[in-house]
Amino acid sequence: MRVLALTALLIASCASQGTEFVPRLADVEQATRKIDRDEQQCVEQVGMWSEDLITGVVPTLGALTQLQIQTVLARRAHALSQCQARADHEKELLAASERTNYQKDAEKQQSINTLMPILTTSRGLH
Repeated sequence: MRVLALTALLIASCASQGTEFVPRLADVEQATRKIDRDEQQCVEQVGMWSEDLITGVVPTLGALTQLQIQTVLARRAHALSQCQARADHEKELLAASERTNYQKDAEKQQSINTLMPILTTSRGLH
């Protein structure tokens, strides 16, 4: 009876293992979409900010105008690279978390694979 209960528990564990992946995958996809949206918002904000600065510089048409525009464009390029770097960092953290989860799943599956022959052998002895 004990072996039958352990076998049922093992089978239930194996069956539930496959269903964990689908919600987790959906969570990862949702998190990735959020990171992409945040990056896009950052890019749009930088674009608006730089356009506002350039708009403020152009009417002056002074001797420093070209230098001021180049400075704004350089700051814009830097800000855009920070948007991308932040998104890349968040995606790497997400990927690292997923690698850890997959490693845990692999270890769990290895434990199940190790126990299955023991359970089936024990069942045959009774």
